[in-house]
Amino acid sequence: MRIDPTAQLMLYLCAFLGGVLLGGVRELGRLLCVLLGAYSPPDFMRAAYARPLPLLKRPAALPAERLRRVWRAVLQGTMEIGFCLLAAGILELLLFYFNSGVFRLQVPVLLLLGLALWSALLSRPLSHGIAWLGYLLTALLTYLYALVLLPWRGFLRFAARPLAALFARLRLYFAARRSAALCAAQLAAAKNGRLRLFNNKGSEKRKWQEKRKRAAPR
Repeated sequence: MRIDPTAQLMLYLCAFLGGVLLGGVRELGRLLCVLLGAYSPPDFMRAAYARPLPLLKRPAALPAERLRRVWRAVLQGTMEIGFCLLAAGILELLLFYFNSGVFRLQVPVLLLLGLALWSALLSRPLSHGIAWLGYLLTALLTYLYALVLLPWRGFLRFAARPLAALFARLRLYFAARRSAALCAAQLAAAKNGRLRLFNNKGSEKRKWQEKRKRAAPR
């Protein structure tokens, strides 16, 4: 069986470039985590996140730690599975296109070599850039959130005292009406009870007088 050296060289070169491509795809996955809010800032960015933002005088707001942890685990797990499937697809494509589907150990080795070279040369600088990009996006979202809430906060700030005074007056008005109604009901109940008491006393007095008349000798 004759092996074409040109095809073999292209197979090895494409395998190495495929590993470099996988490194770029991994960095794009990290960037996607930043864009989708599933990013946890590294330790060297803690001071930047704790620093108050200009105009707002408060730090950039991150999502809740528990929610971010769950969302990050789901998204990163999905991306890792997709990354493995992509690597397997690249290997199969290279082997079938250049080598008629026959497996060669040099192909996955060169693929991993290209991925390792990307990680060694470009992963650290790009991770710093992605970390700062995550901070800028978080700060931008914090500013947008404050901008959206600005009209409502201004309305509540200027209308809080008039609204509070109006509610207090309405509360006093309804309380006075309720108190007047309760007083009227109590007076009516007291009046009816006194009349019944007088009527009962009069009827008992009449019965006693009639009984005394019947018992008197004639």
